[in-house]
Amino acid sequence: KSISNGIIAIDSEENIMLMNRASQNIFNYMDFGYEGVPLTKVIKNKRMLDSILGLVYLRKSKETELEIDGIYYKINVDPIKMDDNKKIIIGSIINIEDVTDKVRLERMRSDFVANVTHELKTPLTSINGFVETLKSNSGINKATRMRFLEIIEMESNRLQRLIDDILTLSFIENNQSSKPN
Repeated sequence: KSISNGIIAIDSEENIMLMNRASQNIFNYMDFGYEGVPLTKVIKNKRMLDSILGLVYLRKSKETELEIDGIYYKINVDPIKMDDNKKIIIGSIINIEDVTDKVRLERMRSDFVANVTHELKTPLTSINGFVETLKSNSGINKATRMRFLEIIEMESNRLQRLIDDILTLSFIENNQSSKPN
């Protein structure tokens, strides 16, 4: 009852032996009489059912991830083996975890890294271009040289602000993740 993941135990004929409240919620199955009910009567979504049965048929511990209607699930299936003969499989334990928040967070991180990389490359490209121009052209007049150095300074300041923002975000994230629940 205290496990937040959906847990279902099935026998070798794919009939439910045990099902917790979380799995009842996932499959919108609120009948109390689930014992002995075929898994196919509880799991109405064909993709979910096919994924789970595909893992069950492998007869070994396996996992997969599945997206259904914007919700991401991590599904683990472990065989239940007889105590006295580990070669005989008498059922399976199915563990279904909603990993939607983790997937969204990973996408946000990935997007953030892509954006930061782009934002850092732009001033660095500008700085490198002006430095190369100054190095390769010793005859640049003083006014042009000063304008190039001002642009380099401006882009360096921009880089510093970006780095400061990244450090601030990292500090905030670290403080939020270390708070007790």
